[in-house]
Amino acid sequence: MNQNFPDFTIEVFGESLVIHPVEKNEKQLPSPYQLRRRIILKHKKLPEGQDESSFLIRNEGSEMDLRNSVHNGIMYLEDPVDKEWNPHFFILTQNKLFYTDSYKPDQESERSEDEDDSAAFQRSKSDVPNEELHFSEKWFHGKLAKGREEAEQLLKTYSHLGDGTFLVRASVTFVGEYCLSFWRNGQVNHCRIRSKPDKQHTKYYLTDAKYFDSLYSLITHYRNCPLVTAEFSITLQEPVPQPKKHETEEWYHQHTGKIQADEILKRVKTEGAFLVRPSENDANCYTISFRADRKIKHCRIKLEGRLYTIGNVEFESLVELINYYENHPLYKRVKLSYPISEDAVKRMTMPRLHVQVPYKLVDLFVCLHLRLDLKAKLVRVHKA
Repeated sequence: MNQNFPDFTIEVFGESLVIHPVEKNEKQLPSPYQLRRRIILKHKKLPEGQDESSFLIRNEGSEMDLRNSVHNGIMYLEDPVDKEWNPHFFILTQNKLFYTDSYKPDQESERSEDEDDSAAFQRSKSDVPNEELHFSEKWFHGKLAKGREEAEQLLKTYSHLGDGTFLVRASVTFVGEYCLSFWRNGQVNHCRIRSKPDKQHTKYYLTDAKYFDSLYSLITHYRNCPLVTAEFSITLQEPVPQPKKHETEEWYHQHTGKIQADEILKRVKTEGAFLVRPSENDANCYTISFRADRKIKHCRIKLEGRLYTIGNVEFESLVELINYYENHPLYKRVKLSYPISEDAVKRMTMPRLHVQVPYKLVDLFVCLHLRLDLKAKLVRVHKA
């Protein structure tokens, strides 16, 4: 097949195939315009000093010329554990079948890149306006799915933190405004945070006596000074912790480090395969370990207050961040497309079944299924 390939391509592509210089006496490569509707075939550059007329491989110290093989190419074998079809480069001689443990189309070295939060992972953002200073604060819980009910459940869960435990959420009843919910005397209390326009700015207030330029300033004030009404007086204390919804996601690996992540991703060759793990270097960081450009990369996620950031990009939760990059490129054109679960990792580490296939049985498969890329499935091994 390899020896007849040049004649075969010329026969198929005809005059469209570039086999001679486009112009006589040309001293530079042709332009894209000159190559319109033309076909160029390229091959891998051979190591320096190797003869183009031979193709040698090494096997247990000896060399074998592929031109002397009966067949060679790519075959797919089903993994007995993962039930997935994996490519293997094979050589079939007169009496033996050789094949590699794995096959990588590109022979680039597979290396792991250090954790990176450089511009390659960034989108730009403008300076944070005064009205959005509260977005990164741990006490701000945004728009809760169940509104008032969810706020009360959270405060009851963290009631052991004592009176003054609080959170701020977007108001469901009054769109564009906020609500302060806090724990006091064994009960949950809710106060509407009002706002009103003042020239070109917005003022926020709980009582008519004090106005603030931002929600952030209002909460900061009442964490240092008591909120006094006709019914009570209370100083805001500890904020309700942000829920960690990512801990139940299949892609999150709580106890996986960088070395283990590298080993896992070396087994999974899919572009966009990924997992998320806590950073080993910083308690306020997480890391996305993923495959891109046939390499293993690590992208750092910083937890700043309640926001998860990559470079200058901010998300309200780790789940929201991953959802975004499942639909948008994280690195160049690569999206997070294949989450690796801890169950999948356990299957990978199970002992694999190794069998020696009788030559005649393999030869039967080759005869039946050999094409440009051979696909074979071993159902059972027959003993003579």
